[in-house]
Amino acid sequence: MGGNYFSNDTIVAVATSLSGDGGVGVIRLSGPDSLKCAQKITSGFEEPSPRFLHRIDVCKPETKQVIDDGLAVYFPNQQSFTGEEVVELQVHGGRVLLQNILQLLLKTGFCRLALAGEFSFRAVRNGKMSLDAAQSLNQIISAKSPFEIESARRSINKNRIGEFDQIAKELQNLLAQIELSIDFLDQDVEIISQADFSSRIKVVLNSLDKMKAQMTATSRIAKGISVSIVGAPNAGKSTFFNAILAEERSIVSSEAGTTRDVVTEEVILGPYYVRFADTAGLRISKNQIESEGISRAKELAKDSDIAILVMDATLTFDKILEQLHENLKQLNISVLVLNKSDLLKENDLKKLEKQIQAEVKNLPFTVVAAAQQKNITHFLSLLKSTIDQKFHLGLNSFLPTEFQFQMVFQCMEALNQTETLIAKTGTANPELISVSLHSALKAISDLVGETTPDTVLTKIFSEFCIGK
Repeated sequence: MGGNYFSNDTIVAVATSLSGDGGVGVIRLSGPDSLKCAQKITSGFEEPSPRFLHRIDVCKPETKQVIDDGLAVYFPNQQSFTGEEVVELQVHGGRVLLQNILQLLLKTGFCRLALAGEFSFRAVRNGKMSLDAAQSLNQIISAKSPFEIESARRSINKNRIGEFDQIAKELQNLLAQIELSIDFLDQDVEIISQADFSSRIKVVLNSLDKMKAQMTATSRIAKGISVSIVGAPNAGKSTFFNAILAEERSIVSSEAGTTRDVVTEEVILGPYYVRFADTAGLRISKNQIESEGISRAKELAKDSDIAILVMDATLTFDKILEQLHENLKQLNISVLVLNKSDLLKENDLKKLEKQIQAEVKNLPFTVVAAAQQKNITHFLSLLKSTIDQKFHLGLNSFLPTEFQFQMVFQCMEALNQTETLIAKTGTANPELISVSLHSALKAISDLVGETTPDTVLTKIFSEFCIGK
């Protein structure tokens, strides 16, 4: 039995994970024949009280052989997650068992297998959930970090889409005024001045630009902050990497060029999910494998959110300056770490710190003794502050979907076209201005789920998991 998102078929799917054997598995039915279908394969569920758990046996319809026992709950129409009649069977969570029960339900002929995200789609279609809340729910399910869950919850709990509603209302007002101007083209009546129109468009664009920056930062944090550790051979990068992790993750040796590939590890730093990468020492090498590792290290440093330059504090100051300026010129260095501070006398170390401070006034730096785990906590605090400065806009924003990003970009593009048109011809061509404003308003309407086309809805929900 085939189906599409806009049918009224009764649908069924396993709502819990099938990736492993669990203690409990949930099978969900939604649609007009949900109860009838469930009753075909169960006993003890003949006249269920709504929203109460009932003890059931799951049986083969032909032989009445019991294959499992569990609980079942019945939700009447309009009193469920989807807004339809829903039945949920709570049975034992073995993969083979769940698949067998699912096949029994499908063989009744009263239901079909749900499409990806079809339960959530029906919740949106039946007014039980907004489109943005449904997308946020999908983000929560697939979250890989606590921050990702928290930022996705903001979309549901604080209705952050309300910010876009205000923009939509302003665009509707501007559209109404510009379309009124069309009716008075043959009369000398100014409905809205060029200066006023242009000023209000700029305000909207500034708001969208700020929201885009917040959304971008939040999205970047949710994906994880990439931090690469680079520097010359024997600067102690691997020892420093191991000190951060408090475990022997990278091979440490006095022999230069030991690290030839990128070694990565993930840690939680405050609200951030951080991926550290230990890289090959930066030097000119004739060894083909080491040269490839060095090339990868440089590319990684350029692409990382944060690049940490680790240097040997025991080198002469001239050599330190030479390496420092060479790396600052070639790579996007965010933090400087002077390692092996334990090998310097206290006065020499203080002198070096003052010299470095004078040389790189705007570059955060610290001194550590990685082999002794000295000052690692201070480094992590410095790193967190550096990440805060770069991504603080995203800490309290909602987590956008790719679709929401696209709609913001489309709206801004249409408004930029409107602004260009106003700058060239003023309000003398209200018909063209109206077309641009309609495009901008449509993008915002799609974003908040007011006028989202069927094809777009299908694309959005097809990326959900099957049982949601």
